[in-house]
Amino acid sequence: MKGILKNWDMFRIVRLLIGLAFSAYAVYNNEYLLLGPGLILAVPALLNWSCCGCGTSCETNSANKATYKEFVKPYEKQ
Repeated sequence: MKGILKNWDMFRIVRLLIGLAFSAYAVYNNEYLLLGPGLILAVPALLNWSCCGCGTSCETNSANKATYKEFVKPYEKQ
């Protein structure tokens, strides 16, 4: 329930509205072929599922990132 109520960004709202519009149109006009795309857009938007890991964002923790200095040793002229 916490995932449904938090992290509402503009794209998530747009996906939900488009999915609900498709679904409502499909039921109202008996065009049940449109119910599938409507649900495909509405359900992931409602549950905050995305391509970035089902309810989590694509953020990374900067404390755990490797820095450039850890990989490359400074050049010392001999």
